[in-house]
Amino acid sequence: MTRIFMVLALITAAPLACTTSDGGATANDLRNRQCGWPSGLGDAGSGGCQAAAAFAECMNAAGEGCGCLSDSSLTCDGCQAAGATCRDICAANQYAVACGGIGPTANDATPPAGCTFAAANPGGVGYYCCPCQ
Repeated sequence: MTRIFMVLALITAAPLACTTSDGGATANDLRNRQCGWPSGLGDAGSGGCQAAAAFAECMNAAGEGCGCLSDSSLTCDGCQAAGATCRDICAANQYAVACGGIGPTANDATPPAGCTFAAANPGGVGYYCCPCQ
């Protein structure tokens, strides 16, 4: 499940034209990445923690953009930041985790030990980069 957070809402009908920055992982890198994480992270339920190969951040020159967890590409479905450049916030030897959720039924999930905080959205979801297992 992809969780999307909006860094700055951009109300436009322009499609996302997202390219990968030179310093970040490519989509092919993500598919070939040999990074493991605890199996329980894939079935955490609402408000729990979910893991993926990358934390994609897409920003354009105006500072508009979005971010999401991704296993296959460095783009975020539904992001409408025209001309955005995308990169993986986490290092090649890390996986990404999103913990928390929106609403009163979301639990207060904590990421696995050794993870570092990367970002958060106003809805209460925290994003982390964690060392591969």
